[in-house]
Amino acid sequence: MGNFNLTNPRIIGFWIFCFLCVNCININTALAEKHRWNFLVAHNPTNYENNDLIKKFIKTISEKSNADLEIKIQTLADTFTNPHPIAIGNVFRGEVEMSQVAIDRLYKYCPEMDALDAPLVFRNHEHAEKVLDGAIGDQLKKCLLTGSNGRLHGLYFTYSGGYRNIYSLKPLNSLRDLRGMRMGERGGRLGNDLMDYLGVEFTFYPPFLKDFMQQHEKKEIDAEEAEINRMVAFGKAYPEQMSNAKYMLETNHSLYLTLLVVNGSAYNALSKKNKLMLEQEAKKLAKSERLLSIKQEMNNKKDLMSRGVIFQKISEEDLQTLQRLSKRVYRKYQKSLGSLIQSIKQVK
Repeated sequence: MGNFNLTNPRIIGFWIFCFLCVNCININTALAEKHRWNFLVAHNPTNYENNDLIKKFIKTISEKSNADLEIKIQTLADTFTNPHPIAIGNVFRGEVEMSQVAIDRLYKYCPEMDALDAPLVFRNHEHAEKVLDGAIGDQLKKCLLTGSNGRLHGLYFTYSGGYRNIYSLKPLNSLRDLRGMRMGERGGRLGNDLMDYLGVEFTFYPPFLKDFMQQHEKKEIDAEEAEINRMVAFGKAYPEQMSNAKYMLETNHSLYLTLLVVNGSAYNALSKKNKLMLEQEAKKLAKSERLLSIKQEMNNKKDLMSRGVIFQKISEEDLQTLQRLSKRVYRKYQKSLGSLIQSIKQVK
């Protein structure tokens, strides 16, 4: 056996060295399991109820992961009309780990995502939920992951503004009144096509919100495609500039959809347990926000009416016109989106 003396200083030093190495490995492994994320919020800062849902989501994530996954909120200065391109770019590059972005900003990674923005593609909120939470929603998230080379992992679809309508600075009683009106060109391609077919004249939509509001004040635009909730948010931030927007035509032609998305590398670094937990909590957040959006839409409509905004429901004739023009949009994208749009509409 040789001279193996446990009292030998060299032997004692060797065992102390081994003990320290093992513990260093354990410490480094424990540290490696700690994940510190940033959630870049693209919501309007004044949308307190939606932001509160995100804060609750973040708190739950921390508790259920035993602080292995901690998420911190980041916000953007309220100068851009649309912070979503910034948010998705930051998640793509890994500068932030998570955000919630409008689907019309995901086209470059997954062109099929535009099928969700097709006019009159959803019959109601229940139909939308079946599509978003079912096989079609999973298909689109997989498309996004592939198209971004694994950089964008979609969690759950939701919406933050409800149905899109058309508000105007001039009396607006039917779709015929839209012809020749000036409107900012800012939506997705299918929505822009519908507005184009309705005869609007597109005008420059500035990148900064304050400049857009100056267009309102100077009456350089006549109408805009927007949700009731967004109209109220604009009105709170810029009451004088929005005071001329007194007419709303309730077309309900599409839903303002968003997607909770995380950086692919950050997601893959999580344990299997935390991945499952994150997916489950993201689902709860998405569903809570959908219900909140519907509630806000109803309350905000009452608020706008109390301030003198006139709401006009579309006639049966106008509805048929919207249906006919929507089919025209579908035909334009038949080759790339036709089968997907058809699948969405067939969901019961």
